[in-house]
Amino acid sequence: MAKRRAARSKKTKQAGNGENGGIVSLTKELFQAAITLRGSVEPADYKRYVLPIIFLRFLSLRYDGRRAEIEELVADKKSDYFGDKEAIHDPDDYVQFSDQLYQLTLTAVAQAAKETKIRPVGEWLPLIPIILAGDDLATVVRAEHAIGFAHALCDQFSQLSGDVATFPAIHKIIADFRTQEPAAGAKFFPGNDPNQWRLTLSAGVAIAKDSFPMSALHRFAGELRASAKRGLRRSPDAVTQGGTIDFAVITTATVQPLDDLRRAFRIDERPDKEEAFKHWTDLTARPYTIDQFGTLRLLAQRLKRYLPRSKRKFLYRELFNDRRAGREAFWFVLFGQPVESSRCILTCLHDLGCEGGQEPFRENGVTPLVDALELAELERGEEENA
Repeated sequence: MAKRRAARSKKTKQAGNGENGGIVSLTKELFQAAITLRGSVEPADYKRYVLPIIFLRFLSLRYDGRRAEIEELVADKKSDYFGDKEAIHDPDDYVQFSDQLYQLTLTAVAQAAKETKIRPVGEWLPLIPIILAGDDLATVVRAEHAIGFAHALCDQFSQLSGDVATFPAIHKIIADFRTQEPAAGAKFFPGNDPNQWRLTLSAGVAIAKDSFPMSALHRFAGELRASAKRGLRRSPDAVTQGGTIDFAVITTATVQPLDDLRRAFRIDERPDKEEAFKHWTDLTARPYTIDQFGTLRLLAQRLKRYLPRSKRKFLYRELFNDRRAGREAFWFVLFGQPVESSRCILTCLHDLGCEGGQEPFRENGVTPLVDALELAELERGEEENA
């Protein structure tokens, strides 16, 4: 009997060790994943990856807390929930936040369509919104509306989310998050006025011909949205500006991965390709914060208004040669333009971070001018100069 008890005790101990070992193993794997992530991210940027995880953890704990509250109400004889065990599994008691987020997204879509002046063609509106989950949204829209609609959607989503009276559940979640996670809450939702707390939206805009496969277009738009989200984490201003936007125009029959496509916008200007003299010129500054994107669109409209298309195409081509050729071409196309039109273009470049607003490049070799020239081909409303 003694031997059997010992054996049984040993098995129980082994089982307990196996269970604890599983938790320890999972903890080690999660810790190692954090170490791996930290190794590939700059220390200053690491918090931008961790804070969203903290928020998701908060939402999970919020669900557990709400479930515990309902269970207490079901057991309380004075409660309207008394004896209603089905209430524990009723999604309506958990999804106020999700429902209001859904309504916020639909309202933002309607307001953005109105602002962009998307008018019906016959009986049909040339816009197909597809709500995938919560605020995860895909839309199909004509190319001439795409840029303006995406910009208006991000702006409207952010502005509408500040309405405490219309979306109280959203603001209750934000307030609880700020209380339980002060550091992260202050980062995502700065200030003490609830009307100033805004949700952000990251948008990826992929533009292609009608014949382009929809599945591939949707997948590529997802890559652009992911790029915009990374930009949101990197830019402290994006949180208060309402979000970020990334975009691309597909001119080929097939689409490359986004990283390969962006590599074509990078010029290697190292003398003799020696690493010691490494120098790159980036011909795109994407993604943009909402405010930056508004300035970029204004620059595109002014380029389209003041420069004939032949000069815009010439400038676009020269920028891909090297920085010197791009700078000379820029001043060539501005030469002879009225002073006021040149000043308008230079002011936009200054607001986008270019060196003193006197040339199309930032100090780090990045230029937003190529992005503006691409937008100029997409933006509608201005007449072409002869």
